[in-house]
Order: sequence, then structure tokens, then C-alpha cells
Amino acid sequence: MHFVRSPLRKLSACNFVTKGKQKCVQDERGSQIVGFALVAPLIIYVAIAAMQLTAIAVDKVTVATAAHTAARTYGTRGGSEHLARVSADRYLKTNGLTSCGNAFAFKRSKVSGTHLVEVRVTQCLRLSAFNRTVQLVSIARSIDESRL
Repeated sequence: MHFVRSPLRKLSACNFVTKGKQKCVQDERGSQIVGFALVAPLIIYVAIAAMQLTAIAVDKVTVATAAHTAARTYGTRGGSEHLARVSADRYLKTNGLTSCGNAFAFKRSKVSGTHLVEVRVTQCLRLSAFNRTVQLVSIARSIDESRL
């Protein structure tokens, strides 16, 4: 038996084999692309989420360092709230954290006979991938050297 090749034969789900037996073979061409097309948006979203979470971790460390810098500046002799705010703000701006504002709170206290200064830095951060805004808060304490 002789078969003539035609373009329609490629579309059929069954291929004829010699000796009159019919064998059905499923054509799997293109199934990998379809699978990738279904999974690709999820993979891309997870990758973007991982990058955003990494950025949040880095920004949290930056805010903590800015709070520490402000506490050290506020606690030195001649240090003031203004100088501490300027030093922390400068550190935040050089590291790119100017998205939606920040706030500072300063406090002097005495714990077990030791004079301390406490600085609280609150930084607002926009997360474009999640369409959210979060606040990163860090508190730093330092010895008040102006009272030594």
C-alpha cells in the first residue's frame, strides 16, 4: 500500500504504518513552548518579588546605619538634633532613600547611671512591584558624651 504525502497528513493525530496497521502517535511539537508560556509569568513575578525583598533588606540596613550615625552625632560634645538630622539625611540620600520621606525622633535618657541618647529614624519606602508603601523603622542608642 502506497500513501501520498499531503499537508493534511501532518495535522492528523494518527499515522498509518505499513501492513495496514494503524498507530496513533500524539504530536508533541510546541508543547514545551506552551508550558513555558504558562509558567513564565509566575517565574517573572517570583523573580521581581525576590528583587524587591532584597532591596527592602538592603534599605533596612541603610536606615539602621543612618540611625546609628545620627545617634553618634547627637551624642557627641556639641552635637544637636539639627546636626544629627543632617548627618542621617545625608547618609540616606547618598544611598538613594528619598522615595517618600523620613522622620526623626530624638530622646535623652539615663539608664543605670549612664546617660544615653536615642534616635528613631522612620523611612517611607515605595514598592512598585507590589503597589504598596512600607515604613522602615530603626532605633539606635549611643552614650551621651556631652554629659561625661
